[in-house]
Amino acid sequence: MKKTGIILVLLGNLFFSPPHTLAEATIQTNEQPLRNNIQVERDEPDFSSQKEMIDIIEEEMNNTEESNNQKLPDIVANIIFRMTFEANIPILNLKDDLIVTDDSEVGSFDWYTMNWYDQLDNTSDRYITANETYQDIHGDEINRPIKLRSRYIDNGSDTTVLINHGWRTPWNKLIKPAKFFSDEGYNVMMISNRALNGSGGKYFTFGYSEQSDLNQWIEDEVTRTAPNQKIVLMGVSMGASVVMMSQNNPHPNVAAYIEDCGFATLRDEIKHVYAGFTELIPSLKKISGDTVVEQISQRTEMILGFSIDQIAPVDALSINQTPKLFVHGGSDDFIPLSAVEQMYDTSIGPKEKLIVAGAGHGDSYNVNPLLYQQTVQRFLQDILHKKIVSFDVHEHQVPVGTAVENLNLPEEITVILNDGSLEAVKVSNWEAIHYDDTQVGSYTFSGTLEIENQNIINSDYLKPVLTVVSQEN
Repeated sequence: MKKTGIILVLLGNLFFSPPHTLAEATIQTNEQPLRNNIQVERDEPDFSSQKEMIDIIEEEMNNTEESNNQKLPDIVANIIFRMTFEANIPILNLKDDLIVTDDSEVGSFDWYTMNWYDQLDNTSDRYITANETYQDIHGDEINRPIKLRSRYIDNGSDTTVLINHGWRTPWNKLIKPAKFFSDEGYNVMMISNRALNGSGGKYFTFGYSEQSDLNQWIEDEVTRTAPNQKIVLMGVSMGASVVMMSQNNPHPNVAAYIEDCGFATLRDEIKHVYAGFTELIPSLKKISGDTVVEQISQRTEMILGFSIDQIAPVDALSINQTPKLFVHGGSDDFIPLSAVEQMYDTSIGPKEKLIVAGAGHGDSYNVNPLLYQQTVQRFLQDILHKKIVSFDVHEHQVPVGTAVENLNLPEEITVILNDGSLEAVKVSNWEAIHYDDTQVGSYTFSGTLEIENQNIINSDYLKPVLTVVSQEN
C-alpha cells in the first residue's frame, strides 16, 4: 500500500467511522491558562466525515499567519500527539475482548485464533504490574500501577520466544509467527504492550517505558521456568522498537533478537508519516517536518517525560554482541528500507538481514512464510544449539579373522562442537561398505548418532568415520 493510502486508512480509522467525540483531548481554550506556552485543553468537535476533518484542519491552517518560524496550530499538534501516543481514542482503542466471528476467512488472523490458539490446552494469561507516570491536563503528575497482560503457550521448552505487536495492532496480528514458534517446540509469550490489548495504561511510548516492561516479562519467565532459560525477543513495527531499545539494559538470558520492520528513530518516522499528511492536506506543507517533531516533542516532554529524540532504537544497537536478525518488507512505504539499512549497519555482533520482496509494512511473514520460517530457523539453530563440527575417533585394531559381530566397536564417541567443547554421544550402529575378516587390511565404518541432548544438533548430517585395521597376531 502506498504511503498516501496508509495515511488515509489511518485517518479513516481515527476520525471517519461513526461519529465520536474527542472529549478528553488535551487541548485548551484561550480562556484557560497555558502550560509551557502550549494550549493543551479544549474540547474538539465531532468528526463525522473525512471532508469535515480536513476542512477544520485547513481552516486552522488558513487562520495561521505566515511567518519565518511558522508552527502547527495547537489543535492540530495536539491531534497528532494524541493519535500517536494516547490509547483512549475511542475508535482506535484496542480493548480486552477481541471479537472473533465464526465466519472468519480461512487463513485469516481471526481464523487462526479460533481454529488453532483457542483449541490449545497449554495456554494461559499472565500478568505483571508496572508503573505509569504522566502529567494530566491540570499539570498534576499521575503516578500509578498498571497491570500488563500476555498470552502464554507452554511447550515445556528451555527456550521462550517473546513477541511484541505493533502500534495500535490487535494482539492476534502475530498469531501466525506465534504458531510457527510453537510448532518449533518453543514456549511463546504474546505480549500486550501497555495501554493496548488488555494491558492497562493511558499512553504507549514506543519503547521508552516498554523496554523496562519487557525486561520485567523476561524476569517473570525466568523465575517461572529456569535460571538459564533462553529468551528470544521478536517485535514487529513499534514492537521492534521495544525489542531493540531493550538493549539499553540487556537482560543476560536473551539469546537473540528478531527485528521486523521497525523504525531507526521516531524523529525520522514522524517526519515520514507527516509527509503523507501533507499529501492529503496541502496546507500542512508550509510547516516543516522538523518543526512538527519539535512541537510533538514539547508535548511528550511535558506530559510523558521524554523527548522524541530519546526514542531511537538505532542508538541501542551498538551496546551488546547478542545476535540480531533484521527483517523488512521490500515494498514497505510506511517505514522505508533506509531504516533497516541504518540499523543493520550500526548493529555490532553476529547479524543477518532479510528483505522480503513485495512485502508491505508488517507483512513479510504473510507474503513469503516459507522464506521467513527458513531464515528464522537457520538463524536460531546456530544460536540456541551447539553444532557438531567434527569427531574425535581413534583407529580400532583387531586380529585378522575377527567376525564383524565381534569387533567390539565403540558404543559412544566424542563429538567436537562449534564452541570448542566436547560431548560424548551414543552410536547406535556401525556400517561398513566392505569388511573381509579373512584379509589383513584397513576397513572404513560409518556410524549413526543417537543425540539425546536437545541442545546439540547435527545440522550438516555428519557421520563419524572409524578405521578398523585387521592385522596378523
